[in-house]
Parts: sequence; C-alpha cells; structure tokens
Amino acid sequence: MVPVLGLLGFALALLLVLSLCKYGYTLLRWVAQGRSVVPGPGWDAMRFGGDRNALLHFVLFASLTFLIVVTPWLPGGMAGNALRACLAGAVVAAFPASAALVALTDDLGGALSPVRIGALVRTLGRRYALLLLTAAALFAVWFGAMALLWPAGHPLLILLATVAAVWTFLAAFALTGAGLRMARLEIDIPGDVDTRREELERRDVLERRRRTLDRAYGSIRSGLGVQGYRTIEELVADEGESGELELWIVGKMCAWDFPQHALRVGGTFIASSLARGEPDVALELLMLCRRVEPSFVPPPEQARALAAHARSLGKRILAEQLEEAAVASRP
Repeated sequence: MVPVLGLLGFALALLLVLSLCKYGYTLLRWVAQGRSVVPGPGWDAMRFGGDRNALLHFVLFASLTFLIVVTPWLPGGMAGNALRACLAGAVVAAFPASAALVALTDDLGGALSPVRIGALVRTLGRRYALLLLTAAALFAVWFGAMALLWPAGHPLLILLATVAAVWTFLAAFALTGAGLRMARLEIDIPGDVDTRREELERRDVLERRRRTLDRAYGSIRSGLGVQGYRTIEELVADEGESGELELWIVGKMCAWDFPQHALRVGGTFIASSLARGEPDVALELLMLCRRVEPSFVPPPEQARALAAHARSLGKRILAEQLEEAAVASRP
C-alpha cells in the first residue's frame, strides 16, 4: 500500500511541476505582450492539451543540463569540472532567450536554433546581461532560503522554502518577459498590447489626421482642389511617408461623397510606395482605387511592376489585366 501511495505522490508532484512550467511560459508571453492583468494559474494549466512545445522545451533543457553535470564522458579532476561548469553555464545562459522564442512563437525547432538564440541575444544586448544577473541574484536568494529552511525539517519551514522556490521560478520567467517588453521597439511581439500612454498617443495621431483630412475635404468640396491636395501633402510631410498612412488616407477618401479624388491621391501614393520598395502597399492602394473606378490603372511602368508582383502572389487575373492595360497605354 505504501509503495502505491508513494507512486501516486510522485505522479502528483510531477504533474504539479510540469503544470508550473507550462504556466511559466504563459506568464513570460503575457508580460512580454504588456498585459496589465495577469491571471494566476488555474485548472487549465494542469491540462496537457496545449503548450506541449513549452513543456518539451523545458524538459529538454533540464535534461541537457543534468546530463552535462553527471555524464562520465567528460574528464574528471579540476579541468573536467571546469568544463562541466562552462557547458552547464552556457546552457543555462541560453535558456531565457530560447524560452522567449518558444513562448512567443510556439516553434520548438526555432527556439533550439543557435542562430535564432544568438540573434535575440544580440538584439537585447546589455538588457540580456542584466536579465541574467538579476535572475542569478533571484536564485541566489532562493538557494540561501533553501539552505536555511530545508535542513530544519519543520513542515512549516519546508512549506516556506517550497513557496520561495515557486515564486523564484515564476519571477525568472516574468523577468524574461519584462526584458522582451523593454525591447518591443526592436522586436515584433505577437499579440503586443499597447500601454495606456501609447493608446492615447495613437488616438491623438488619428485625431490630428482626421482633422487635417477634414480640412482637405472642405477645401476640395468648395472647389479649392489645389489647396486640398496641398493639405494632404502637408499631412504626409508631417508624419513622414509610410504605407499605413497612405492606405488610411486613400481609404478615408474612398468614403467621401466625391471619391474620384481618391484616384489622383492614390496614384501618387502608388508611385511613392513602389519607389520605397513596398509593392504590397502599392497593390492594396490599387485595389482601393479600383473600388471607386474598376478600370483604374496606373501609368504603364507602374502597372508592369504591379503586374509582376501580383503574379508572384498568385493573382493571375489581376496581373493579366495590368499587363494588358500597360500594353494598351504604350504610345
């Protein structure tokens, strides 16, 4: 009976440890995304239907570290111990970057790639070194607590040591997520959540855009087309050329009660986006203009460039239409 209970206890402990690992990767992702509210682990964390790559990733790194420490294939003595320490340290140092990759992309192969791990470490730069130092300090505090509390053998002290171990483990994952969050301008974080300040700034930008475009609308509606187009040019000059801004302007102009003016602006933006090497934006601008005028076609040179890009995307009919229009426009 006792061996059965011991086996059940071991299975329950393993389940709890793996569930804690699973939640750690989820916590890393939530903190990196900038979520203001991070829910605690629930019963869903004990299900193995999802995040299998995260669990496998942790098991692989833990197993690799353990094998490096105990393998008999490395020489003994001071030199062998130094080599073991260096190899184990390299694995532990690479773990936060690798864990971040698997937490954000769910790509286990990519998370184990030295190239991708090295690229992320280089992107984070000094922040990654600071992350490692802070994590080392956390585990030093935890190890000290374990050394003081666990040998006493008192159940309450053992419970406190266990709680300290769990919080240190989760804090390390949260710390990694915070490091990624600090670098969100250099890396693209899937599911990134804007902070309140960023959201207000974006609203201010959109409000300024709307007011400026409303002035252009009033000028063009009053017959002052030149002034209206100049207002749009000033808007682009103030914010700088970007595909997002150009698509926003043309999309709004297509909703005017005289949308034909979107064709002239859209044609100008198609030329500028192609010049910037953004054929995807140019193609989207073309489709917006074609909602107003289905036969709209840019000049032959631009039409041929758009046709080639459309064909590369598998849009054969659109490519043929643009090619035919380019040939027909040839003098």
